[in-house]
Parts: sequence; structure tokens; C-alpha cells
Amino acid sequence: KEVWDSFIKEKPKILVCSGAKRAGKTFVLLLTFLAHVSKYQNMGLSFIIGGATQASIKRNVLNDLELILGKELRLDKSNAVEIFGNRVYCFDGTNADSWKKARGFTSAGAFLNEATALHDSFVKEVISRCSYKGAMVMMDTNPENPMHTVKTDYIDKDGQTLKSGRLNIRSFHFSLFDNNFLDPEYVESIVASTPSGMFTDRDIYGYWVAPEGVIYKDFNKDIHYISSEQLKEKQGRFTKYFAGVDWGYEHPGSIVVIGQDDQGCFYLL
Repeated sequence: KEVWDSFIKEKPKILVCSGAKRAGKTFVLLLTFLAHVSKYQNMGLSFIIGGATQASIKRNVLNDLELILGKELRLDKSNAVEIFGNRVYCFDGTNADSWKKARGFTSAGAFLNEATALHDSFVKEVISRCSYKGAMVMMDTNPENPMHTVKTDYIDKDGQTLKSGRLNIRSFHFSLFDNNFLDPEYVESIVASTPSGMFTDRDIYGYWVAPEGVIYKDFNKDIHYISSEQLKEKQGRFTKYFAGVDWGYEHPGSIVVIGQDDQGCFYLL
């Protein structure tokens, strides 16, 4: 109800639901997405559904949409379906070049399923494509590492407004206990059988926590990050620079630059 009220009254540009598994996040956003598409009924506009794979889009999104709408949704050759007289394109977005699929057209809205499973460039490209007046972007996701871009770029900016006064980002947090349609025995069983620690924090309470056994377990963003201004002050004190490369043949590669200052301290630049 809180999500629906925000959709109707606040009309955020970006609406995010994150938290525990089986909490009802996807279903709630499917209702708001359909309501949003219906505002532009028979206008022939373009909308986007993004997911990890075409199979997951069918399983997590289209199957439920069919139940809600009471009709079969068949993808055409361009992986699009017609809903309320508009074309809804389905894009898989896990790879670094997935953003190219969403390039080149104007969208009036988007729904991104399991946003943390999508490549950051794809998420940002989809958002940039939603430039039609009144367009909205909706995302659902389970929690990941608290430094994931979905959290830092959107969830952590909950309440952000535009110069016009329009709400830009609204984020909602879900725990397993928020879904009062679940069988109480199922909830009891899941709670009892889920390992303590990270799994309980993420899967039951929907918290964004780092996995146990991380390499840098003492990392603290409040201590180990410095501002751009502080870095500029140290710029003349760096005595050495190093480059670190992880090729990542099957996954995105990573190249980092590290500087050592005259005090022997190292900074990831």
C-alpha cells in the first residue's frame, strides 16, 4: 500500500523496491508498471522490461503479467509484446555490452527485474532512455553487497528531488514478514532453516550486508574513503604509482591505479 500510494501521489521518476526474497516486491511493481503503461493506452509508445536473461524475464515477469491481464503475452521477433496498445520490449542486461540493446529509442517507462543482476551500464542506459514526459523507472532487487551501484546510486538517494520539485527517487525496503499472503508455516520453516549471519540478514530481513569471509573484512567506508578534495591535497606527495590488472576472460575485466605517498601509505586512485 505504501508503494502504491507513492506511485499515485508522489509519482517518483525512479521507484525501487529492495529486500528479502518472497516479500512481494516484484508483484507490487508489476501492478504499478501496468498502471503506468495504461496511462498511455493506445498511444503506440515504447516501454522496457529488463531482466538477467530472456528466460528469467518470462519466468519472473511475463508469467505473472499474463495472470494479471488474463491473456497470453507472446514475444515477437524484436522481443516485444503489446500491452494496452503500446509496445513493451524485453531486454536481457547482464553483459557489459547489454546497454546497446536499449540504445536508439525513446521510452515512456521501464521495469527492471532483479536490478543487481544487471550490468550497471545497462541500468543507466535504460534510465536515460526513459525521456518521454512522465516516464517512470521501476526496479526490484534482493540485497547484495552494500557498495553495489543499485544501492549507492539509487536506494541511498531515497527522497532526492528535482529542481521542478518532482520526487526523483523513492525507495522501499521489504522483509520476509511484509508479505502477509505467505503461509505462516512456510515463513516459520524458512526462518528456522536459513543459516544465521549474512543469509538471515539478506534473505529474511532484506539487509544490504557484505558476505562473511570477505578479503578486506576490516574495511569501513567511513574511515577508508577520502574525498576528492583530500586527494588533491596529497597529489604532490605521491612517490610511486602501480597498475593492477585482472583480465577477466569470462567476466568484465578490472584495471586499477594505486598511488604510494611519501609516508608509505597506499591509495586506490
